Amino acid sequence: MTTHAFKPLQAFAHYSAHYHLKSFLISRGLREKELRQAGHDLLTCLRLCRQHGLARYVTLSWLQQMQIGRVNVYYKDKELEYFVPRAKRFGNIDRLVETVDQVAKAVFHPITEESFRALSQPAT
Repeated sequence: MTTHAFKPLQAFAHYSAHYHLKSFLISRGLREKELRQAGHDLLTCLRLCRQHGLARYVTLSWLQQMQIGRVNVYYKDKELEYFVPRAKRFGNIDRLVETVDQVAKAVFHPITEESFRALSQPAT
């Protein structure tokens, strides 16, 4: 696979990690304001997920956490969406996809239709 073929895959892996982590946080009752404070920072999202019980569903190795940290350097400042002329080092794309897959499976385990139905109710 050429280097150019990796770029879209890397971007989709980053988006996927971001949206899965945010989905978990939504299922745990975090509101829009709290989600906005986390922004696009994958490490902040991961930290919040751990605080809200993600470890009951998945354990990420130190290497996997470092992989997320490595891509976070570029993702949180939207350098993957806009051209920023600097070299980027993402690490092994297969490991990144494997990590995102592991997070995705863990996130969908505790999320149920009831989780989202409860969130659609007006706040009291």
